Amino acid sequence: MKRIVSVLILTAMIFCCSGCGISFTAVKTIDDSGIYSKEEIKEAMDIVCREIEKSEGYILLKLEYDEEFSKKQMKYYEEQYDADEAIVLRSKFFVSKETEGALEKGETAKWSWILVRDKNGPWELMDAGYP
Repeated sequence: MKRIVSVLILTAMIFCCSGCGISFTAVKTIDDSGIYSKEEIKEAMDIVCREIEKSEGYILLKLEYDEEFSKKQMKYYEEQYDADEAIVLRSKFFVSKETEGALEKGETAKWSWILVRDKNGPWELMDAGYP
């Protein structure tokens, strides 16, 4: 019931504000990192934000870098994509309209985003999905 009320409130906010020029800004959280600088993490986040903006019907609510979560998966993705470094970001977004994918309008979804790079090179988005 709580989820339904939250979705209804968010949907109402979107429809009320969509015509008045108000845009929503996602909450971005960056844990202190012993691996990457804040700038390196922000660069990875910017790629994810651009990807979501390209996909009509998705509104990014939250994007985060959790170092412990990312560290647990880094080596696997570095090996899988033959990369020097990997980073995993987590997101929460709202599906605002019908899409061609498996997500339904009105749903709030959580996804992970996998980005890799060669040492000090640019991040490249490799995959997304799976919470």
